[in-house]
Amino acid sequence: MDIVSIVNHWFEWSTNNWVNMTGLPRETFVPAFVGSTVLAVLSF
Repeated sequence: MDIVSIVNHWFEWSTNNWVNMTGLPRETFVPAFVGSTVLAVLSF
């Protein structure tokens, strides 16, 4: 498997988990993911 398909697979899996856990639409996953990453970097 190449890296792109691995990332795509992980992204799909994470998005589905996000929808199942939060009940929020798929579109909210990316901003939440980016926001939490930025916060983690800043607090580090």
